[in-house]
Order: sequence, then C-alpha cells, then structure tokens
Amino acid sequence: MFKKGTTTTDVKKSQQKCIDLKRDTPTRLKHLKTVLENPDVADTKLFLDSNFSVVFHLFYEAFITAEGNLKQKGAFAVQRSHREDLENCLFFLDRILCLLPELLKQRWQCNSLTHIFKKLLHPNNTIRLKRESMRLFLLWYMIVGENKTDDMDCLFASLIDGFPIPPPPVHLIDSKGSKVSWIEPSPIITPSSTEKTPEDIAAYMLKYFLEFMVSQVRRVEWKDKINQHPKAFSYVLGRFRYIYLPYIFPNFNPKNSIYKPNLELPELRTSPSVNQFGSCPVVLVEWIKKHISVVPRKQENLQHTPSLGEEDGRKSAHSETGHETSNASDQDSISSAFYTNDESSALEDLKMVREILFSSRENVDFIHEVFRQALRLCFRYSSAMKAVIHCYCDWIKMTSPELPPFMLEPNEGGRGESDPEGDLSRRLRNDSYIGAMSTELHVRAGLQNVLQVFVTSAANVFLLVVSPDYARLLDEQVDLCKLVLNIYRYMVMNSRMEQKT
Repeated sequence: MFKKGTTTTDVKKSQQKCIDLKRDTPTRLKHLKTVLENPDVADTKLFLDSNFSVVFHLFYEAFITAEGNLKQKGAFAVQRSHREDLENCLFFLDRILCLLPELLKQRWQCNSLTHIFKKLLHPNNTIRLKRESMRLFLLWYMIVGENKTDDMDCLFASLIDGFPIPPPPVHLIDSKGSKVSWIEPSPIITPSSTEKTPEDIAAYMLKYFLEFMVSQVRRVEWKDKINQHPKAFSYVLGRFRYIYLPYIFPNFNPKNSIYKPNLELPELRTSPSVNQFGSCPVVLVEWIKKHISVVPRKQENLQHTPSLGEEDGRKSAHSETGHETSNASDQDSISSAFYTNDESSALEDLKMVREILFSSRENVDFIHEVFRQALRLCFRYSSAMKAVIHCYCDWIKMTSPELPPFMLEPNEGGRGESDPEGDLSRRLRNDSYIGAMSTELHVRAGLQNVLQVFVTSAANVFLLVVSPDYARLLDEQVDLCKLVLNIYRYMVMNSRMEQKT
C-alpha cells in the first residue's frame, strides 16, 4: 500500500500537514493516509502516541462524511469514490486500533467507537462490510478485554449471523429522571439485488470469526507483546466459549475431563436432527484440528467428504458453495490488503494458539469435549467426525513429530511406562514451548487417559441408529466404524493398556 517513491521526508511532511487544523479536511485525510501507510511501524506509532486526539477526530469526521454520502446515494447508486472513502476510514480505524492499544484499553473514545461499530455491524449491511467490521471489532474487543462495556458484549454476541441476537439495551435515564429512547442505527451499505448470500451464513461468518480471532492478535503493537498477545487471545476464546459454544454444541458438558475420564459407554440412540446452526460444529472442529496439529495430514484426508442429510438428502451446508459464495473476494478492500499475513507470521500465529490450547487443563478438556460432541453428531457431518478420529489416530500411534504435553505421564519427568525407550518424551516439545515446565507438568494426563477417552467417545459412531432408507449415511457410518476399529486394533496390538483401559 505504501506509495512507490514515498520517502521518509515525504512522511515527515505529511505528518505535519495532517495535524494542521488550518488545512481543509480532504487534504489532511490524504496526508493521514500517507502517514499510516508508512511501513516503519515504530515511527507511525510514535506519531500517533503524540497526536492521538487530532488523528481520531479527523478519522471520525471522515467516517461520518463517508456514511452520509453513501446513504444519500442509496443502495443502487453508490458511487465507487464513496465506497473508497469508507474503505479508507476502515483502514484508518485499523491503524488506530493496532497502534494505540494501551490507550484503548483504558476505554479511550469508547462511546464514539461503540457508536461507529453499531453502524458497521448492522445486520442489513453487505456481507463484505460486516465481515471486515467483525475483524475490526475483534481487534478492539481483545484490546479492551476486561474493561469492556455491556454494549461491547452485546455487539460481540451479534457478530455471527444466524445466532440469537441479544436483547436491546434497557432504556437509559437522563438527569431529570426521564426515560431516553434507544435510536436504532441504520445500515451503511445494504446488499444489492445481485449480491449472493452464502447458503450457510452462520458457518460462513463463524469461519471468519475464528480466523480473525487468531490472525489479528499479533498485529496489535503492545509495549508488552510477550504477555499481552496470549492474554488477548485467551480472553476472546473464553468469551467465544461462553457466548457461542452452547449454541454450536447444546449438550457440551464442561465437567467431562480427560484428567478423570468418564468410562460410561454411550447409549444406543436414534440419529439426531440437523444442527440448528448448520455446519458450525464442522467449522469449529476443523479449526481446533488445524491449530493443534503440527504436521498437516495428507491432502486426501483433509478434503471434505460431502454428506447427505437424513431429512432431505441434500448436501451439507459445509460444501464449497456454503463457505465460499460471495460477490467480493477476501482481499478486495484497502484494510484487508494491508493486514494480509505472510507464511512465517501465520506459522507464529499457529504456534501461539497451540501453546495456549495446551497450556491449561481447562483448555485441554475443552478440546476433548468438543471432539466428543463431534462424534455424537449425525453422519451428515461426517467430515468433522473424521477429523476428530484422524487426530486421535496421530496421538495414539504417535506419528506426529511433536505430541501434546497431556500425552506425558503425570508423575514422570522423562519416560513413561507406556514409552520405555523415551520416544514419546523426545517428540514432545521442549520446556520453553509452553514457557514453564511447571505448566507442562500440570496438564499431563498420560496415555491411558487418552486411550480411555477415545474408546468411550468413539463408541458413539457404533451406537447411532441410521434409517436404512438413507444408504449414503449408512455408508458414512461404515467408513467411520472402520476407521475406529483400525485404531482399536492398533491399541490392542501395540499399546500397553492397563486393566481399567
């Protein structure tokens, strides 16, 4: 984005011109864009630290102007220049959020930003605008953290289309004791008649929600990056589990623990109905699988296998149409192009998330309970079930070069009885991977517990009754049962199992 030929001297001149109140707003905005496009992040952050108030008010004025121009033209006559003005505003907001986290954490400009995001996240905006606004809001939400407001919580709970919308805020009371009515914000850009909507909008938005939850964390320029980045991700993950997880997996049981496995086998049951929230369970399971795996499985194992629903025989909403249909590409806006992560940065993101997911017993139990719930789905969502089985297969057969720390025996430092040659401990991450040996010791569960959890959870694929009228689903069940039986056979032939297991 940085203009070719722009020098440090040009940036310095633009810094002075954009804060010069005597100049007209369009000129100041042009120079502000030059300043914020400066690849020298430290220099840009220093400038914003010194001029945050002037820059924010310039951005706010530009946003209100762009919004007014877009609404005047109407949905079918939006000029390209006005769309670009809005995209520039989103880029300005992105830079403010990423470079002023310490200030924002103190609720700086909280009311103004809340007002802006209520407009950007309006359910009647275009999908592209809602998706980009969701990314920006997640940045702000993870920065503010525990200092969040009730309005911010309501916005967070309405980020993913298709989920229940939180109740509107209660009436406010003014200084005279009278009720102040809530004014509902209006959309900025409504969809055109030609805009295509994803077949499964909930799964589509959840996919980007989870992606942004990871990719945006390390873009924030905290002074204390080492501690603040993991803290921000952990906070948003916790809020996601509190708000959205009960809808994705209604029977999720947080009391189930790999550290005290429940050895009761599941009961025979009829096929559950299609999930109310489409393929959201599949999206969540595949996201977890991606971030806890070190080496991806072969491509054929990762490809989605289309499944049919018992009710109507139609393809799963997780198909390519459901996730990829949109009239705008993922990198077609100014701010999107600016934040695109390179491969090395993406690998660092994966490493950070994997460390956090394996850093506490609560997170480890979360992984295994999500996997258990996935194995209880109907075979319409067989891709999620296969992802779970493949993950356990890697752990049990120890084919991954780095196995998770919960595979180590809790009372042994180097070798476990189940791994007499020490191969398991050698393939586990070193002490610095999580940051402290005490943390790794705390999350150790041992191979026997993993085997017990897998045996009881995987039994669900055998105990689901499928109507013979749906041959395709029966085929899916047969394939899944074969995968599980192969792992059972490997356990019997190659793994040391205690009597309890």
